[in-house]
Amino acid sequence: MIGSDDIYRQLDEGKQPYLFDHTYVNRFNAAAENTGKRFHRISRFLGSRFGLVADSVEEERREIALNDTAANSRYPSNKIRTAKYYWYNAAPKFLYEQFSRFANLYFLFVGVLYLIDSITPSTAGSRFGQIISLCIVIGITAVKEGYEDFWRHREDGRLNRSKAQVLGSKGECKWGELRVGDVIRLEDQDLVPADIVLVASCESDGLAYIETKQLDGESNLKVKFAPPLFQERFHEESNAVEVIGSVECDHPNDRIYEFSGFATLKIDGKDEHFPLGLDQFLPRGCKLRNTPWIHGLIVNTGADTKIARNNKPKPRKRSTLEKRLDIFLVITFLTQVFLVIIIVGISAASCYANERDGTLPWYLSSADACDPFDFFLLFFTYIAATANMVPLALYVSMEIARLFQALFMGLDDNFYDADRDMRLSVRTSNLNEECGNVSYLFSDKTGTLTSNCMVFKKFVIDNGIYEEKPIDDNAESLEDLRADLEAINRVDAKHGNGRPSVEFFRLLSMCNSVVIEEEKYVGTSPDEVALVTACKEMGYEFEGRTNKDMTVNVCGRSETWELLGVLEFNSSRKRMSIIVRSPYDGKIRIYCKGADFVIFKLLAEGQDEETHRLSGVLDRFAATGLRTLTMCYREVEQDEFNAWYQEFSKTQVLTEGREAALEEVATRIESNMTLLGATAIEDSLQEQVPETLKALEHAGIKTWILTGDKQETAINIGVSCGLLEDVLNLVVINEDSFEDVEAQMDRAIGVWRSLREMMGKASTNFGLVIDGHTLQFVLKTELEKKLVLLGKMCKTVLACRVAPKQKTELVEAVRTWDKDKVTMAIGDGANDVGMIGAAHVGVGIVGVEGVEAKLASDFAFTRFRFLQRLLLVHGRWNYRRMTKMALYIIYKSITVALLEVYFAFYNDYSGQLFVDPMLAGLYNVLLSAVLPVVLGVYDRDMPANYALMFPEVYRRGQQRILSGYRSFLWWYGLSFYQSAISFFFPVAADFEGPQFNGRLIGMSGFAATSFTNVLTIVNFQLLLTASSWNPYTFILWIFFTTFIFYGGLIFSSAGVAFDSDLSPLWLNTFQEIYASWGFWLLLLATVVAGCGPVLLKQYLQRQEFPHEKTIVQELMKAGLTREDVLPEKAIAEEDVAEHAPVLERRGVEYNLRDVLMFHYDNAGGGMHQQYNPVIGIMNRHRRLKRTLSDSNLQQVVFTDHNNVEEQTKSRHKRNITVGF
Repeated sequence: MIGSDDIYRQLDEGKQPYLFDHTYVNRFNAAAENTGKRFHRISRFLGSRFGLVADSVEEERREIALNDTAANSRYPSNKIRTAKYYWYNAAPKFLYEQFSRFANLYFLFVGVLYLIDSITPSTAGSRFGQIISLCIVIGITAVKEGYEDFWRHREDGRLNRSKAQVLGSKGECKWGELRVGDVIRLEDQDLVPADIVLVASCESDGLAYIETKQLDGESNLKVKFAPPLFQERFHEESNAVEVIGSVECDHPNDRIYEFSGFATLKIDGKDEHFPLGLDQFLPRGCKLRNTPWIHGLIVNTGADTKIARNNKPKPRKRSTLEKRLDIFLVITFLTQVFLVIIIVGISAASCYANERDGTLPWYLSSADACDPFDFFLLFFTYIAATANMVPLALYVSMEIARLFQALFMGLDDNFYDADRDMRLSVRTSNLNEECGNVSYLFSDKTGTLTSNCMVFKKFVIDNGIYEEKPIDDNAESLEDLRADLEAINRVDAKHGNGRPSVEFFRLLSMCNSVVIEEEKYVGTSPDEVALVTACKEMGYEFEGRTNKDMTVNVCGRSETWELLGVLEFNSSRKRMSIIVRSPYDGKIRIYCKGADFVIFKLLAEGQDEETHRLSGVLDRFAATGLRTLTMCYREVEQDEFNAWYQEFSKTQVLTEGREAALEEVATRIESNMTLLGATAIEDSLQEQVPETLKALEHAGIKTWILTGDKQETAINIGVSCGLLEDVLNLVVINEDSFEDVEAQMDRAIGVWRSLREMMGKASTNFGLVIDGHTLQFVLKTELEKKLVLLGKMCKTVLACRVAPKQKTELVEAVRTWDKDKVTMAIGDGANDVGMIGAAHVGVGIVGVEGVEAKLASDFAFTRFRFLQRLLLVHGRWNYRRMTKMALYIIYKSITVALLEVYFAFYNDYSGQLFVDPMLAGLYNVLLSAVLPVVLGVYDRDMPANYALMFPEVYRRGQQRILSGYRSFLWWYGLSFYQSAISFFFPVAADFEGPQFNGRLIGMSGFAATSFTNVLTIVNFQLLLTASSWNPYTFILWIFFTTFIFYGGLIFSSAGVAFDSDLSPLWLNTFQEIYASWGFWLLLLATVVAGCGPVLLKQYLQRQEFPHEKTIVQELMKAGLTREDVLPEKAIAEEDVAEHAPVLERRGVEYNLRDVLMFHYDNAGGGMHQQYNPVIGIMNRHRRLKRTLSDSNLQQVVFTDHNNVEEQTKSRHKRNITVGF
């Protein structure tokens, strides 16, 4: 037996980005379609032998013959291969990937140029320097790739060698040998080896329980059941191998929570059809629990299983810095080409001028002295000579630094959650630095901001409100309600039929998907678990279900209701219904629960008063942050049910459009319902959520809350989180047409522009609330741009009643219309996967909703509060580190390459190399490669506690000042300046000529001196670039700086330079220059002249033009905290007014601080809002509708600089007094 932790460790750690190679197999499949089964067999052989099948057989529907191996042979085996490289593709695939990168291909080209005698004058072994450097870089990558793939191969082998029991002649066989159509036997605690359909269980009713913890993180059990016809024929092995029929189901896909199909069995010469759905489907990787044994029919194997399909590599996200570096590298390359063209042009002009004047040197005096082809070759000579301008090791260095950054982030104990025994998971390390640039945060609510631990609070039944400890004059005690229920059931169970309270609790106890595990209720929905638990306390105890009936213990008496149908909840229906038959009178009832705005549409006529009253109560509940559900029911006549069920059964076996058809059929019976009441559940905020959001606000990050909850709930969450503390005007947009939405947006933008003119700043204390219905008219239309503009002007945006697709589209809209800003999305459930993938950076919260959000994310942890440290500490650190490191690598590459450019003016543009090619080649990958990585891993400008204490310093990352063009031009100019110092100081000192000891240094000595100057000066520049050094990094700097000189001695020693024919002309060069004290004086002068201006610039900047970071560093040195210098603005201690204005709606008064949040700041600002209550927010806005054709849409009158009066031509008037 293989442990689930071992089997899916790769998945949890995100180490399977490469699953299957598609190209070759898809070609074979295409050929097979045209030429027959022969090529199909080749395709299947490649798939089963080498694991190449990704889309093994592309069909609309998959048809599986029962007990017919030959008919199913076209499908791949169950062998899984997640490794990236195999013996037959390792070399070509790896080399193709490496040379798909421009830098590697460029240096391969340069390396070849060095091997051409007519281009490179050097004939010694040093001409292989660029090739050797390229091999070092590719070798490092090969070791990394090989190590990762080694572990993938090990895990693949362990999985494929696991054993499974197949019914029939096969008996026991390996997982990798299983085929589609095999019927396997699984026992308790076994892992499911392939996607299977449950065909039989040890239980007479066909029930089985599975755990999907390794798939979605949910530890609660899920109920599956075998269809009765399957259960009857597959229960005994002897009968199972004789079954004749087929199963038709969806083609392989990655939708774990979707499965549809139907089975056909040949019974007594007739075909019997019945549907298959998610209740019969067991995906690979789940575990059988609390069930002695089951039989399952394999429908998908190997690469076709849903878990394998979900492991397809995510589209690679690239950080903003990386994209900016691409531009910088293009500029650098164009600069190189420009300089080479100038050199070649001057050379050609000089040659032609000398030829015309007859002053050519004697060794060039010939008919073809100025042959154009020579200048063509000269161009490539200087391209090779200045190749170091393009840094070969830039991206390799960045990857190494990111790996170490991810390691240290994962080891940060501040991310550790002891309750779940989990740390921060860095799943996309190439976005480490992107966390330092975030401007927009899109956040889910339930399970992300809240704890997703539901606690029952209130019932609403037949106009009565019931709660544990009534605090409202209109509320009653749950104890009284329980006593009434017991009295009703003591008389006669039938007596309760039709009573709202009885039907209400029957609905709650049966209309759910919870199961009982170890005497506890568990389920996929925490809401349902809370409600079923509350029902138990009220005397209605859910005792269990089968595929035929449900049992409820009512006040000590057991009731078994026949289960006739279940209409499942989904994000589009937003409701769940069950159809049952009463054990007392045999009547059929349909019970339905869902969102209030959905349930109200299902009600029979004549319930307007009840609907209006309940709507007001639900708004009050939502205003206090409670989650609400509404309930209804009706009795269904037998004839109506029979007709409906016949249509429903036909729809279940449709092969196309099944889901839409099922929803339409369900709507027909979910009608003419009777309203029963509603429930209210509390989902409290996670700890430190308000403090985290406040810190992010100070950091300049705008937060958008995207939730499926009611509008009042969303507003309350905004209040509870502190997002609406300083909001002076809450813009609410709930409209029913495109024109009305546009009018509301124009009205808000007009007020904002007026305020901006007075206040002189673009952002005001507006808050925007918009619902999913309104977003239908905004997203993917020209109003998107206005919505983003409103979002930019607002302090926060609350989007309520939004669907998962709308969450994704909102993120995409901001990315489209505010391109320069970095977005981050954070969520915890499957409905957040889209927006997590759409944002620049996606964060998954690992909670009770499973791991789908984690699998789609770039970073994952368990608590929302960890986001503060991820962004303000590690994100900011990593952005500064990576930017410094990348620009430093470009700078040092240009600095050494320019020596060849300067030397060209002294050798008459002949192409003679200045620096030995071996030294030039090893410069970027060995001599100066390690210290930049150390800078990218360890550098920090302030400790974590000060970065958290002063989140304002984060704003420089949003502006991307360090990686801006001005910063790039500074490094660019510095490289030209310091390279000139390194070259021309020896020229001015005539270092090539006789020295104090009378010896000539020579050409190689001159080059060695300039090269050593560059190496030393760039190392000292690194000291000035770093913000801090710990003992370990300083020791490394000392070591590599010293290595410059010892490395030179080794390179020019007789055994290396001469005996190995590496570079004979450099024999004893470094020994000779080191023996001259003039060299050391010259080196000192070069470093002082090169780094002195940089040091002076840094000093003047700190003294005369300090920015936030500098000020915080000074406070840190003085030991001062935020409270010492800004006591009135301390994040955790902002004073709030004791009394807030009162809002009256629907005749009910409640505190604005509890609803819209009114805040007096220390300057004494205030607000007055006057509302005229009407029925519902949407009704109020319907009365305020305007179109752009209305010339009196809005009048903004400035009474003085302290008041803005907004008037609309309407019976309703809103006065807004803004305090400045």
